[in-house]
Amino acid sequence: MISKRQEADRQFLKVSRKEKAQQTTSKSRSITDADKAKRDVKTTDLRKQREARDAGQAEGGLKKAP
Repeated sequence: MISKRQEADRQFLKVSRKEKAQQTTSKSRSITDADKAKRDVKTTDLRKQREARDAGQAEGGLKKAP
């Protein structure tokens, strides 16, 4: 005969397996268009910052502190 504790553990594991299966099947692993757009905006912003910094250093206006 199975104790109540063992039965409860068994039921919990069933539910956990079902939830885990749902999470893995419902989550898309591909990058969405929104993610691509956000990445492109961030990349563009960082590129502009880098170019501005490099242009400032080329002119000699910005110097690194020792």
